[in-house]
Amino acid sequence: MPRYFTVCLCLGLVLPGTAAAMNGPTAISIDGGPLGNLSLSGGAAGDGYVLDNAIPGEKTTGITLGNALIQVQKTTGIVQFTVAVGAYSSETLGYAPAATNYVAESPLYAGYVTIAPNADISISAGQLSPLVGYEASQDWSNANTYFSEVAYTEPAQGRGVEVALIQGNLSATVSLTDGYYTNVLNYVQGIGTYAADANDSVSLFGGGNLGRTGVNVPGIGNQVLDNSTLLGAFYTRTQGALSLTPEVQVQYAAKDAARGQNGGNSAVTVALFGDEQLGQNSPQGSAWSVGGFVEYATQFYDKSAAYAYSPDFFGFGPASSLYGVSITPTWQHQDLFLRADAGYIHVHRGSGATAFGTNGDAANQVSGLLEAGVVF
Repeated sequence: MPRYFTVCLCLGLVLPGTAAAMNGPTAISIDGGPLGNLSLSGGAAGDGYVLDNAIPGEKTTGITLGNALIQVQKTTGIVQFTVAVGAYSSETLGYAPAATNYVAESPLYAGYVTIAPNADISISAGQLSPLVGYEASQDWSNANTYFSEVAYTEPAQGRGVEVALIQGNLSATVSLTDGYYTNVLNYVQGIGTYAADANDSVSLFGGGNLGRTGVNVPGIGNQVLDNSTLLGAFYTRTQGALSLTPEVQVQYAAKDAARGQNGGNSAVTVALFGDEQLGQNSPQGSAWSVGGFVEYATQFYDKSAAYAYSPDFFGFGPASSLYGVSITPTWQHQDLFLRADAGYIHVHRGSGATAFGTNGDAANQVSGLLEAGVVF
């Protein structure tokens, strides 16, 4: 999958995630004059990484500006808004961290207006956060610095409209956007959540194209993914300082002769995410937490069609499979944080595809990622 999808999976400043291991940005209240009270938040972080086997063409070591974002919000009244601007990147297990602002869009990271007549319903329009999946779109809001392959094939922020409803322990949000940056308003996605109590919640989500995005769309998006359908679910259980979340996602891309796809393909991905705040029961608390995930993904292509012309979700061949693990200890003191992520991934690549190493024939990659930054 082209890298411009993974680099934009980072909207935690806009939509606080449920996968948090560290304390994210804490808004500063400011006087907005005729606009009323506004909140200001943001942060900046830098990444250093090392890989024992890089994907051909990627570097085995490097330093990048991970994220530098600032956000202004109005969260009260009937008319509200959110504007976030800056530089951004992301880190997906198995890949070298993407260069900042890889998507040649604009400094606008997110921007939308919300009409909220009451606490139970809101309607938003503009550049919106994605709805599908457990992992938050910004790594500061996740238990891990690395993103999993579950998030790898999900849409990032999109331009369109969104409706959110809350009724007791139930909440639901549905949006219509341009999906995977196609500039065509035809991708619908949604999520519904039931919170049984403060410690247990379950969510169902899905996304798909209402029609078909052709090969000559004006946007930079990937039409294979934009024309695919995904369904998934995750369940979160919190017990004291420990939080566990299993997630499953199924994605399907149908045959499309116009793009040279003479067969369909489906992918199944499962993952288990964990997060524990250390020293929670001590009087002094602790500045440390640790997060992690294990994952497995596999694809099932149409064997009656030509292998080389079947869609590929992960970039390692239409019949590829993989498993991976990521562990992230995090230290945070007030607004300062330091995170180290150790990752491992094994890929069973498909025929004619490449994986890791100079020649693309290595099946394993061990990686280390260090992130330091500040949030406010």
